[in-house]
Amino acid sequence: MPANVRSFVAVAAGASLDQLRAVLPREAALVARARRTNHGEIDVAELADGRVVALAHEHGKWAPSVAGPHLADATAYRNAQAKLEDGASIRGYLSPAAAARLARSVPGLLQIVQNPARHPFPLRRPLQQLATRRFAWGAVELTGSRFSTLVRSLPPAQDALEAARQVEIYMPPYVPHLIDEIPADAIDVTDFQVPPSMLENIDPSVLSARLRKLIDATPQLPSEIDELIGGETAFYRRSGGEMTLITQPSDTRGVAGTLAAVQRELQITVPLHHAFLGGELIISTSQRGIDVFRGNGVKLAADPAFRKSVSAAGPPAASTGFFYRASPPTVGWGEHDGGLIRFVSVVR
Repeated sequence: MPANVRSFVAVAAGASLDQLRAVLPREAALVARARRTNHGEIDVAELADGRVVALAHEHGKWAPSVAGPHLADATAYRNAQAKLEDGASIRGYLSPAAAARLARSVPGLLQIVQNPARHPFPLRRPLQQLATRRFAWGAVELTGSRFSTLVRSLPPAQDALEAARQVEIYMPPYVPHLIDEIPADAIDVTDFQVPPSMLENIDPSVLSARLRKLIDATPQLPSEIDELIGGETAFYRRSGGEMTLITQPSDTRGVAGTLAAVQRELQITVPLHHAFLGGELIISTSQRGIDVFRGNGVKLAADPAFRKSVSAAGPPAASTGFFYRASPPTVGWGEHDGGLIRFVSVVR
């Protein structure tokens, strides 16, 4: 395997692909196709040119073979694999660029703030707008029903810190409180903290091609969305397809007009209903969704199935984001400890 791959994953026979699809969807899809004709371990890589290829171990060797420097000899790959557990049924690697893209695509992990460390007179240094965190590698593993994605991240370089107006830093961990308000019959829940100007500051490369095209057509769209969201934010779905967003914008004045503009610019064709509860903005695809959220029915935090899934998964009290799926029962979260970022999902 060439040393400059964007990603690489080794999948044992019979290993579940469900959690891998969330991180490496193209690689997981190719493994699924390769399993139609191969029943052993399947290795898949995204090459430097963007092609995704599968390798199979047959007759004592890997096919197809690749010439040149090998991934197994690359320092980043060796450091990544050293963090994984023995016996994992899925083991994978992300290049520094792929790890950076993944980290910046996860809402609630990173934010951009004014740089307090900037030198007031950065002599002989060109001014920079942003000092970004650096990323050394990423790794994935599946051990039992626990899927982990690890990313090694380093602070911006010192010379960048001294010259940049803004700096990319971690979001602080938080304790999710909206699970005390979300109805118990929610089947998919994502909860995270929205940093200021999240859409205006986001790396466009992590957005879908469709969304990039819409932003090109309406450049004000990111700032309009940023006006609608803030603080702890949750998006959840209930049976029947109803979807609801709970957020805490800094200013609720003008929400109706901004929401109408965003709906038009995003080409959302389903009706959107909205209401306020204290400082919370509720946006739902049905009025029923708003009524249930505001009602006195059983909430997610008190639901026995939810509590059992959380107890089995063991997430920390504070994280950078929280995810729950009712079927199959899945709990996920993000956390960071110094330079190591970890995303975990556990299926019960």
